[in-house]
Amino acid sequence: MGDGWPKTVENEKVNKVLGELTTEQKEAFAIIAQSARDGGIHDVLVYLTDQINLEDFEITKNGVKMAT
Repeated sequence: MGDGWPKTVENEKVNKVLGELTTEQKEAFAIIAQSARDGGIHDVLVYLTDQINLEDFEITKNGVKMAT
């Protein structure tokens, strides 16, 4: 909702578009982006859950198995 992404060469196109949006358009875009992010996180968690429950997949850190 602010001035855009960090001002780098890579972000010039994004910042140009964001700079042309109204506050209402930025809010709508933010809702779309957040929804896509939430959906992606959900899909990954569903996949990992299926792998754990159906394929004996395990997640460990420092030799400690994650509880399921």
